[in-house]
Amino acid sequence: MRISISIPESLVRRIDRRAHTAGVNRSRLIARGLEAVLRAEERKRISETFDAVFADPGLRREQAMDAALFDSVELDEGTW
Repeated sequence: MRISISIPESLVRRIDRRAHTAGVNRSRLIARGLEAVLRAEERKRISETFDAVFADPGLRREQAMDAALFDSVELDEGTW
């Protein structure tokens, strides 16, 4: 899809130099950069969500009890 955006000239020059070095065109370099930013933001959001969930003291205790239970179970080799 084609779009039109305004970018400062100094940034365009930097983008063009980097694109040339990477062997890709300007559009591809910009797309890769935006993909990386969006992935990083998504990972951060997921991490923050997990941190919030597991910060709950009750859940931490429950997780510790479950882990202790699993550690106490002895399985014969090949059971799985």
